[in-house]
Amino acid sequence: MSNSDFQPANESQEPDRLPHGKPIFIVGAMRSGTTLFRLILDSHPNIAIGMETGFMRSVSAIKDVPGFRYGRTWYERVGQTEQEMERKIAAFYSDIFASHARRLGKKRWGEKTPFHTWHLREAATLFPDAAFIAVVRHPAAVVASLSEWRRSWPTIQSRLGHWLTNNQELVRRSGELGSRMAFVRFEDILLQTEQTLREVLSFLDEPWSEVVLEHHQIQSCLGNVDAVEGGTMPNRPIDSSRISAWKQRLDPE
Repeated sequence: MSNSDFQPANESQEPDRLPHGKPIFIVGAMRSGTTLFRLILDSHPNIAIGMETGFMRSVSAIKDVPGFRYGRTWYERVGQTEQEMERKIAAFYSDIFASHARRLGKKRWGEKTPFHTWHLREAATLFPDAAFIAVVRHPAAVVASLSEWRRSWPTIQSRLGHWLTNNQELVRRSGELGSRMAFVRFEDILLQTEQTLREVLSFLDEPWSEVVLEHHQIQSCLGNVDAVEGGTMPNRPIDSSRISAWKQRLDPE
């Protein structure tokens, strides 16, 4: 894929409506540790990543009205090009997330929604300066954790299929995004925390801050003590025992 596929969507935006820093997207298969990772990055003095919003699905709906014969090109009927629509959409969502960051005294916004894995190309077009980080976890650990979601994934095969299709998509899109995308192993976050986070912050062009090693204390000070996405407790420290917990939940077969 050529670089021309990712043209800036916000060249004519008003400067005062833009966030100060480049957006950050965290993606990955469900139950891969994306929530823990976003809590860690959200603890950095420059970065604000709130609870997942799934907003990229609404982006798709704006550009393609569901159930309408002319839904895919509705904006052309009022004289708008796709590029003009993308600039307006990017400005709208940037303002929402940047406002959240400003309220926290931070200069950079991010978003974490696992199923945004399937919207990476469009996100990269809307936000041409965005960085993307994919969290990857051992497939058996994901399978074990997804057992709590039996309605969506009733069998081990379906849970493994979720892990496989999501990670295949991430690898596919990484070929297009190139240096804009990085992979982080969940196990490295738990076992080699400082080294891994130093590498992540270097990728994001952010200075090192010791506070990311104590995310649970930062989140507690902010009043974030209730369970968030996936039942993750913001005020719990990193626990390396989570790496092998799946071995007690799955039988050998």
